[in-house]
Amino acid sequence: MSGASFSIKSNASDRELAFLRPRRDHFTAELRGSGVGAMREVYAYTNARGLAEFFSKLAAYERPWINVESWESLEGEFLLQAVCVNAE
Repeated sequence: MSGASFSIKSNASDRELAFLRPRRDHFTAELRGSGVGAMREVYAYTNARGLAEFFSKLAAYERPWINVESWESLEGEFLLQAVCVNAE
């Protein structure tokens, strides 16, 4: 993972998941918003490419999709899961 920091903002609350200070083998994940705040160093090593592929796969999906897509850090300290269901 290299490049600039970025964040994902909720469309249902003021919460935000930020990916900060990307380095060669790790980055900082921060969850922030009303009533919640957490920060964790995430060690990705060679698995950072998998995180980029995770977001690329989500971007390519037609909505809605029913599969649960996930990415987990190499040491298991951070897990992202995504699903998009029909809100109707």
